[in-house]
Amino acid sequence: MCGSFRLKKTPHEVQKHFNVTESGNIPLQSGDFEVGQTVPVIGPGLKSFRRSGMLFWGFGRFGNMNARAETVDELPTFRTSFATRRVIVPATGWIEHNSELGTGKLMGLAAIYSPIDSNIKPGLAILTRKPPEDIKKYHNRMPVVLTETMYNEWLNLDTDLLQLKERMAMPYDLEFKKL
Repeated sequence: MCGSFRLKKTPHEVQKHFNVTESGNIPLQSGDFEVGQTVPVIGPGLKSFRRSGMLFWGFGRFGNMNARAETVDELPTFRTSFATRRVIVPATGWIEHNSELGTGKLMGLAAIYSPIDSNIKPGLAILTRKPPEDIKKYHNRMPVVLTETMYNEWLNLDTDLLQLKERMAMPYDLEFKKL
């Protein structure tokens, strides 16, 4: 996956789709986003189930933009964040070699974020996986797109991690296309 995605929905539409009941200190923004920018996220709230906000895109000391879903639970860099710090990145498409790809609808991309550390800016990495056949011609990786039924599982820290990893690898029943 290249380092950019698009969100062409209003903050209200995003909050409604993801059932957000609490907004963070920084309001959601729409537009085109690239690695190294602050991007919209949906996460578990303190007093409610879902909270919206913005988070820097670049994970850890080296600013990783992506983490492979196949190894996210094995690599020390990402293991703890996969277990305890998961968020959803709302998007209407992602960009691969000047082509916008997606479903044509609002989607949730699986992401993890780094711990808050006084020496490192907290940031996120979007999880990637092998793409279905119709997307392979654009790139050999794509973001993990969560189905609406997976949103709760992804944000619930009690979800079994092996089960979550298996669900991320399952074939999609979504149709991806060039937008």
